[in-house]
Amino acid sequence: MVRVGDLVIVDFSSNEEIHNCTFYVEDYGITESYLKVVLVQDTERKSVTEGIKRVLHKRFLNVVPTDYRHVIDLALATNDREWFEELVGREKVAE
Repeated sequence: MVRVGDLVIVDFSSNEEIHNCTFYVEDYGITESYLKVVLVQDTERKSVTEGIKRVLHKRFLNVVPTDYRHVIDLALATNDREWFEELVGREKVAE
């Protein structure tokens, strides 16, 4: 089950732009079936700092083991101190 705060990989082969990219689930969309996500790694597993956002249906999202390193890098790159502190706290809990 995908929840807010999860890292997910998109399994949407008809859209090569986002297929196999890693996103951070930021919030729910218009319903709980749709989630607002932020891109953190591209298809080559390189960190992305632009903070590209999408709204995707959860059937295309697969939860990955929790590793907040890339998301923390994104929070730093976007100068979002509150998000950074939240992520560091989650990373410590996951350890």
